[in-house]
Amino acid sequence: MKEFTGFNDPLIPDDESLLIQLCGHLFRSGFLYDDASEEEQERGEGVLRDFFDQGAEVFRKHLPRKKLIRFTAYLEGHGWSEEHLRTRLHQRIIRGFERLSHGSHHQFNVRHTLKMILKGQQSTQLQDFLLFLEAYHFLLLRNAEEASQLGKTAKQKYTTQDLLRMRKELKNELEGKQFVGAILKEIARQRGVSIATLTKDQRAEMEKPAERITFVRPSKKIPGSLRPGKAGSDHSR
Repeated sequence: MKEFTGFNDPLIPDDESLLIQLCGHLFRSGFLYDDASEEEQERGEGVLRDFFDQGAEVFRKHLPRKKLIRFTAYLEGHGWSEEHLRTRLHQRIIRGFERLSHGSHHQFNVRHTLKMILKGQQSTQLQDFLLFLEAYHFLLLRNAEEASQLGKTAKQKYTTQDLLRMRKELKNELEGKQFVGAILKEIARQRGVSIATLTKDQRAEMEKPAERITFVRPSKKIPGSLRPGKAGSDHSR
């Protein structure tokens, strides 16, 4: 799949290209394996987040909303824990991809199947795969992000006592920071280093967020761009 994630044929329709890129990134993340590690599963979830941020309309176009609503209601009706729901949906996504690729993780099969389906051939393979992916995003990723965002922006009513208490807490925190800052300044002076060196979080350096994936639409590419292997065939004359 790797060769079809870095290059997007300008002759391929946008929807087909975006789905090929989605499959490629999911496959390379390790998400589409039964024994995917926690890190590989997190990478796959990152791929889904990035895709829905940029290409959610592909799902709305090729997956009926009524089918998604019925399926998510069915899943929620079981009352499964988030961990169990994640496991069940992950397994369905894997099986859906295997059906899409005819049982083997081979890029030609995925491309051929997508091409035939998007040309109008009736098939539930693509719809099922998209259904499992969007249900995963809707129930496990989207809601968590929205809840977090709502928590940050929620408006609350505070009494006078609440405000006085928060003011005291802020004052104590400020005084504590000033005290710690004075100690760090003295330690830094004795060691001959900067304060920033002492306060650098080593774990934060190691846990940098994954680079955002950009999904390219071939129709947006610059006209006249060359396809791989053809450079110089006409322009070398």
